[in-house]
Amino acid sequence: MKTLKITLAFLIYFGSWQVNAQSATSKGLDAEMPNWFVGANLRLGTQFVNAKQNNWSSMYLNSLNANIGELDASGGLNYGFDLNLGYFFGPKKNFGLGTGIQFVNQRYNLSLDKFAIEYQSTDNFGGVFRQGLRANDGVEEKLVAKSWGIPVLLLYKKQLDAHWGLNVDLGVVFNLSSKASYTAQSNFDYEAIYSFDDNGNQVYDNNPVPNPNDWLITKAHYEKVNADGNVNNYFEGLYNQGYNVGLGVSPAKKEGDVKDYAIKTSFFIQPGVSYRIKPNLALHGQIAYRRMLVEHGNSSAYRITDTRGSYQTISDGINTSTQGLVSFSVGIRYYFGSSKPKPAPVVKEEPKPVVVEPAPKPDPAKEKVLVQVKLQDEKYGKPVPGNIIIKKGDVVVYNGVADASGLSKFYLDPGAYAVGVTAKGYIPAEESLNLLASEKGTSKTIELKQPKIEKGLVFKLSAINFETGLDKLTNSSFDILDKMAEILKENPKMIVEVGGHTDDVGDDQKNLVLSQNRANSVMNYLVSKGVNPNQLKANGYGETQPISGNDTEEGRKKNRRVMFTVVEY
Repeated sequence: MKTLKITLAFLIYFGSWQVNAQSATSKGLDAEMPNWFVGANLRLGTQFVNAKQNNWSSMYLNSLNANIGELDASGGLNYGFDLNLGYFFGPKKNFGLGTGIQFVNQRYNLSLDKFAIEYQSTDNFGGVFRQGLRANDGVEEKLVAKSWGIPVLLLYKKQLDAHWGLNVDLGVVFNLSSKASYTAQSNFDYEAIYSFDDNGNQVYDNNPVPNPNDWLITKAHYEKVNADGNVNNYFEGLYNQGYNVGLGVSPAKKEGDVKDYAIKTSFFIQPGVSYRIKPNLALHGQIAYRRMLVEHGNSSAYRITDTRGSYQTISDGINTSTQGLVSFSVGIRYYFGSSKPKPAPVVKEEPKPVVVEPAPKPDPAKEKVLVQVKLQDEKYGKPVPGNIIIKKGDVVVYNGVADASGLSKFYLDPGAYAVGVTAKGYIPAEESLNLLASEKGTSKTIELKQPKIEKGLVFKLSAINFETGLDKLTNSSFDILDKMAEILKENPKMIVEVGGHTDDVGDDQKNLVLSQNRANSVMNYLVSKGVNPNQLKANGYGETQPISGNDTEEGRKKNRRVMFTVVEY
């Protein structure tokens, strides 16, 4: 309000000066200019953000030992442009109105110097426990906000002499669209404390100081009792068993869009000077101040993180922020209307013929990578003519057939791809194709060996995966299972056993049940795709049939598998 009063006083002063003290040399300079103008400005400046977070600790159930710092905004930068159309009233043409379009890009940092909290949570096994969260070196993220708006301007100009003039614009901006994105630059420690009653059942203890009999999965406790141990390996091992723990874990998604970010009110003032380089053309330099009230996510269930690797932008934990943008702008105004001199007659020239040279066609041998795929029978080594589908993400970029020699050639851009192969009488296969390090103009050859369908064949479909610790198939499993379903439907006499296997981590009986449930999930999915249930058997073998050692993560990964055995064909 103080800024607005100063601006109005400025306008009244110069308006009075024009009426009462206009000299003979400057009188009529503004009146001689046309009423209408169009203008354009480029802006660059800094900004100040005042934002306070909500009560974040209340978002966590039965929270305690919370140590959450105050939100700080820094590193403000803004730039943008605007296009204006305006009209000056009356014979003296000092006051006017205008509108246009305005774009602003803002960049600033949001940070907390500290974040730590403990609260009640439920683990993957349904047990209650105390979850501990701590940000290492605080929490920081970069926020980029972009907005488009329509300004409504009150204009004042005063020409001091034939070249120099003063001008002041003030008004409000009606927001058309605004969106923001964030980039997180933090990592967190996820710790846990398990308490038990006299019967050994898990309970939640809300005492700020843990009981001596509690199971402490904390960095400090481990280093205290295992001075020579590897604390990171300890935490990773527990995480692989299903516990929500980890040290120095970065968000799985470090950047993304802010869902709720809206500019509610915005007004500005921009005094400046102008310099007329032609009667109808003037350069402008202005210092602008814009004040905005921004509504953020204000989520009622906001948690900056809870499960390992999760992250919710700081903006979602803010109700509103007040932002002040200070910028310097340079621009130009062109005046037009009744006072505009008549233009000189334009001599129309005959157009000259334009010869358009055809653009040279790109040579794929130089601009792409030549890929050669060879299909072979896994057992007999003979060529296999089959269908080859190349995908980049979910997009099919190549769909072709290998010839009688089992060879298919095609060109691809450098990148990461998935190769899917099907051939009549053979098990479908999927492999990854990494061309990220391949240079344009080079070639790459891959050999894919397919197992031929015959009685007694044992094979694995590597693309079948489950959610961690569960029997639920992941979405990446469906493509290969759909192809397997088609083979079974095309061969109604074919009978297949689906065998589930696990590593030796955890309880033997639980592993046996999990392997059976996973085999059932595969069988049920195939049945849902039209396969006769009589063609399928599902058995779980738990950890009884390892194909590798269980003393390394790589070995355990190999042992966690689903195998198929052709019983009849």
